[in-house]
Amino acid sequence: FTRQIELANKEHLAPVLIGISMSDTPTSSSYHLFRTGRKPIRGDIPKQCTAPIAKFFSRSSVKLYWKQPPMTAADSPILTYKIAYRPGGSSVLGFGQVVSAPFNECVQYEEIHDIDGDIRYVAKDQLMYTISDLSPEVPYEFRVLAVNSMGEGIWSEPS
Repeated sequence: FTRQIELANKEHLAPVLIGISMSDTPTSSSYHLFRTGRKPIRGDIPKQCTAPIAKFFSRSSVKLYWKQPPMTAADSPILTYKIAYRPGGSSVLGFGQVVSAPFNECVQYEEIHDIDGDIRYVAKDQLMYTISDLSPEVPYEFRVLAVNSMGEGIWSEPS
């Protein structure tokens, strides 16, 4: 694109510059192109999470564990996760129950002691959320999807 402008400028005595609209804001793609000389990197909807693993917590609740989807530097951060569940093994019943879990409620931390004896808390790469009010003695299937500012991702495989 720059090469085309240089060729067009050879025929004129005055240089021709790329112009942007007066209504372009610093967040617009044309402003970014003018300022940096390249197109802005765009994020995408989240990729697919790993299939959740359900672990028995009480008679009517389970703890779900999964890993967040792979992300690039351009992707916006995960805001929330949606967890859907249904009685296990049923191909007739859809995943009718859906729970929204904010990202900060899914993160687990572990305590790390460094050489100086200082304690740091580091986020684990495995996320966790507790689903309650399930019917006792009934098996369930679960699936998870991530949501960011671009939209909803892809549902994981059922557990």
